[in-house]
Amino acid sequence: MAGSAQTETARRQFEEVWSTGNLDVVDEILAEDFVRHGPDLEGGQINGREGFKGLVTLFRTGLPDMDVPIDEMLEIGDRVIVRWHLTGTNTGGALGQEPNGKRVNISGQHMQRFTGEQVAEEWVSYDALGLIQQLGLELPG
Repeated sequence: MAGSAQTETARRQFEEVWSTGNLDVVDEILAEDFVRHGPDLEGGQINGREGFKGLVTLFRTGLPDMDVPIDEMLEIGDRVIVRWHLTGTNTGGALGQEPNGKRVNISGQHMQRFTGEQVAEEWVSYDALGLIQQLGLELPG
């Protein structure tokens, strides 16, 4: 069964943007005034498409083989909730550190609010501590 326009947009964000790094898709799927509420590890709130593209670039530079498959997706009105997991290898440096070849495997979830077929706002939670530990990074502070 085909998904709704909202679930297809959410799927594109994970398959085309996060997993393959196709930043051209961002302008299609995110609203111009997009807001991302994310973990402090990535700076907390990110505003706009360009800020989001910068975040994707940061992660994909550190984890060039990053893959972010969707484990589960649920649509409720103008919201889509996505449960996902991320795998990748730190061969490009991550979070300001040199590459160390370590593998990461973390899980997380997004709740996205849509305006029409575009993501207007999203709330993101993932295992940031697990990411830091798996990469062998020092805890901030």
